[in-house]
Amino acid sequence: MHKLPSAQNFSDVQGKPMAQKNMTIETLAEMINEGFKSTASKEDIQRVEVRLDRIEHLLLEEQKRKIENLETRMKKLEDALAI
Repeated sequence: MHKLPSAQNFSDVQGKPMAQKNMTIETLAEMINEGFKSTASKEDIQRVEVRLDRIEHLLLEEQKRKIENLETRMKKLEDALAI
């Protein structure tokens, strides 16, 4: 069992000295493992990417439709003004 250095020389975010704690590598590993339990999996990320791709596609289609509509309206104006 390996001991990690104590926190006696460290300060918290407010600059106050931290309480001295001796922590084993095993305890630290358990803490890190607990933190990773709440992170997104590759499958979670892939589902988000699929949804973002759909949203992007819808937005691009809407933008294309609006541009085509504006081009049609502009052509009508040009024809009306005989430019």
